[in-house]
Amino acid sequence: MDMLIGLLAPHLCIACGVEGDVLCSECLASAGDTIPSRCAGCQKISDNYETCLACRKWLLARSVYVATSYDSLYERLLRELKFDCRKQAIKPIATIMYQQLKNIEGCDVLCPLPTASARVRLRGFDHTQLLCRELSRKSGLSTQKLLKRSSNVRQVGANRQVRLTQLENEFKVKNAADVRGKSVLLVDDVTTTGASIAASVKALKLAGAKSVSALVYAQKI
Repeated sequence: MDMLIGLLAPHLCIACGVEGDVLCSECLASAGDTIPSRCAGCQKISDNYETCLACRKWLLARSVYVATSYDSLYERLLRELKFDCRKQAIKPIATIMYQQLKNIEGCDVLCPLPTASARVRLRGFDHTQLLCRELSRKSGLSTQKLLKRSSNVRQVGANRQVRLTQLENEFKVKNAADVRGKSVLLVDDVTTTGASIAASVKALKLAGAKSVSALVYAQKI
């Protein structure tokens, strides 16, 4: 559908306004502001985006790699995907995320952090699965839907502690045999409090994952 709309009413680049793509190749080439390596929980500088020992007690992920900032052009690009349902935005978002992914070592499998089913029905697609598919194409890494959600709980406006409580048992592993002994890289679009990542990592570790980190497009601060 997005492709058909693009033919009938071509997208305009959100950066320069040229007709053709949500983000044209020239603007994409200069996109992707580098985020300093830091702990996703407390924002303190760390090596290789590692979670500090204090934050790891609740965030659980070994590292949370953040591809770019959540502001201006980058926020608008994500909104084009999630709120305007423009699937074409998947490619530039994945391209920006890939700049971070190609520096990550020791990953066995990419795992999309599942979107609530109500949001999938509203958009007509699961954007994290599409991001994983595009990142797999670029990197050669396999993608597996290792997780499922238990409900459609929404977190908008909730603080970290509330979100952690809401999501404590939200994510379940589909098949422990697919997880056991693997180094899993969760993929998500944006993290705010880290509650979704924490709940997902907990489920994967309980199922026997060797290690779990996350790659996100951006982080709201």
